[in-house]
Amino acid sequence: MVTARGLRLIPAGIALGCVGLLLASCATSIGQGPQTQLEITIRDDGSEISQQYSLECTGEQAAESSTLPNASKACLQLELEPGAIAGEVDPQEICTEIYGGPQRAEISGTLHGETVNTSFSRHNGCAIDRWDAASFLLGSVKT
Repeated sequence: MVTARGLRLIPAGIALGCVGLLLASCATSIGQGPQTQLEITIRDDGSEISQQYSLECTGEQAAESSTLPNASKACLQLELEPGAIAGEVDPQEICTEIYGGPQRAEISGTLHGETVNTSFSRHNGCAIDRWDAASFLLGSVKT
């Protein structure tokens, strides 16, 4: 038989459990550093370093230490489209042979905790498309 006192303790126990879960989730998110840390190097002429930036994101939020212009927008974009900097072009992919310019770029670091080390160029249509997809990190091409 359940007493009136026992019925009052059930909601209190549920509330206490919810508070414990809330505090535990706050503690784990406070202790984590940036989930994304990228170093971006751009070479407008293909060889000499033109720009170098760093980007640190925790979710959609850019760290103040980020030097990339529009860092907050870039963090949001990486959350929406992490594949923009993932992987290399398939060597078997058929690409148009159109030259987009001498520009080269490298991105290294971590994306959502996973290691990233990738490069970009504009030597053919596939590479141009890939550069354009990552333009929020690489910037527009100077002509």
